[in-house]
Amino acid sequence: MWTFDPGAELSGRIATGADGSIYFITRDGVLHGLNSAGKEVMRRDADGLSPAVLPDGTVVAMSSGSELAAIGPDGATLWNLEIGESAGPLAASDRAIYASAGADLVSVSPSGSLNWRVSVGPVTTAATTPDGVVVGTSRGTVVALASDGAVVWMLTP
Repeated sequence: MWTFDPGAELSGRIATGADGSIYFITRDGVLHGLNSAGKEVMRRDADGLSPAVLPDGTVVAMSSGSELAAIGPDGATLWNLEIGESAGPLAASDRAIYASAGADLVSVSPSGSLNWRVSVGPVTTAATTPDGVVVGTSRGTVVALASDGAVVWMLTP
């Protein structure tokens, strides 16, 4: 269908928007946004491994090693929030953005306020659920958290 050369290797996973757009960060610290036809529609400095896309098209990525930023479809910064050293968002829904910050999992509202911070260990992966989030840690533990940050269950396989 199309090809795109970002000029540097991708640093993490590709995030997709509801409209078929894709977003990714390259190792040279650039966030790229492409529409479904492969045309670059966003290019800006970013940090971390991967962005996340909210249902309304807002892109969330690290703007520095410790600051999370929300970027509108036009490329304008909507908000910034200091969360601590992080590789960026791991999962997002219409209710929350989840990111690992050290040994903590942080939940941030789509409007940019901190919902909660819970120590679960270094988080390597996350998936949203209807009632919160399930995370995997580098220690091998899987933890389910409710939308208020309460631990629902924990399993170490």
